[in-house]
Amino acid sequence: MFTRNFSQDAIKALKEELLFKDHLLRDIVEGQCRGRQKNRNFVFPAVRDERMDFYWNGGKLFSYKPPSGRQKSKFVTHHKFASVLLDNSKTKDGKTKNYISEITLQNRKIRLIENFCEGYDRIKENCRRYSGLEALGVSSLYERFSCARKERASFVVVLDIEASFAKDGSMEKDRIDIVALDTENKTIRFAEAKHYSNRASLRTSSEKSDVVDQMQGYAEQIRNNRDVILQAYQAHVHVMNALFSASIPEPADVDTDPVLLIFGFDNEQQDYYLKDKIEKPLQVDHKLRVYSIGDIKQCELSEVFRK
Repeated sequence: MFTRNFSQDAIKALKEELLFKDHLLRDIVEGQCRGRQKNRNFVFPAVRDERMDFYWNGGKLFSYKPPSGRQKSKFVTHHKFASVLLDNSKTKDGKTKNYISEITLQNRKIRLIENFCEGYDRIKENCRRYSGLEALGVSSLYERFSCARKERASFVVVLDIEASFAKDGSMEKDRIDIVALDTENKTIRFAEAKHYSNRASLRTSSEKSDVVDQMQGYAEQIRNNRDVILQAYQAHVHVMNALFSASIPEPADVDTDPVLLIFGFDNEQQDYYLKDKIEKPLQVDHKLRVYSIGDIKQCELSEVFRK
């Protein structure tokens, strides 16, 4: 079953967690400034089945499970993100040392972090280092158009990412990159993001490209699960509103025709290959909805679904 459940008790428990109160909440609703231009990176929250996932720069930063029976609530992250060493020693001018010597190790002047709050910023740095091109492209959308942001950047918001549907008779899953909500007509829409360099998927020849079967499979999943999807994201919206005062309208419809979003190309690649060799066959021969933009950071979700 495709579900998006997070109970009132779970919401209450999450609000009391120090990692959420002191770190995640700020980065979810307000973002963290980066660089001289004060661009903001936002942590993106996603409801699962009695679990909340938190994404950052293309990776899953944390997962949270509320208490259940004797099981206490807990945050988890990948060990490669949480492998953070702290060195409390300083340089002569009082700055934190960036390098560690063998002597420092032998004298045990460094230690592992004791909790996620202590290592929060460094865990985020580590998370960013492991993301691929397509994951980073998707992250630029969920950061700018997150449904949980205090200031909404568009009337189209990202509700969810990596929405998974089990295939019939198989352990494999269809995983769709982006689930968006048009807050004006209250319609849920899906999009799959492909970087132009992903030619294994976008290749065009006498045979059908892999992405055609992928997009047709997604459309079938959405059609078959339309009512379940609608109910799941109605519940999802209620959780977002309760946790972040997001004021998101309840979804009323599901668009069963997903969009293929292609990005990461320059003008020459677009003019001499993309238009004729990729876009045209996908749109004309296979009737797919395709939206292409070179720099995904310039992408507007409202154009993806309405242009």
